[in-house]
Amino acid sequence: MKVYHGTNARFDRIDLNKGNPDNDFGRGFYVTAVKQPALALIQTDNTFIFRTEDIITNTSLALVRDFEIDILEAMKTIYNSETFTQLTDEGTSLFEKSWQEIYQMLKEELKNDK
Repeated sequence: MKVYHGTNARFDRIDLNKGNPDNDFGRGFYVTAVKQPALALIQTDNTFIFRTEDIITNTSLALVRDFEIDILEAMKTIYNSETFTQLTDEGTSLFEKSWQEIYQMLKEELKNDK
């Protein structure tokens, strides 16, 4: 299985002790099977990166809970959405909204796509 890790930090090897203990799932080396989130993290503005990552994480978990789908399907749903395209366009400033607001946008998009 091919996985991706998005970061703007340089490293030669994985060191789990250098991870952020305040991440949603604790210290660790996070990867994804979907290339887009890793690419989205390769930015220079950390506020944008961390806010966007937080929104995507919480929205994914809400999709899993509310639609009873697995996390990979939830992530694919997000990364293939117009909501994600707008969220990752720093010029829209959507990353400044709460994840709940973005989740409502995504649910509206999904409802209208049916």
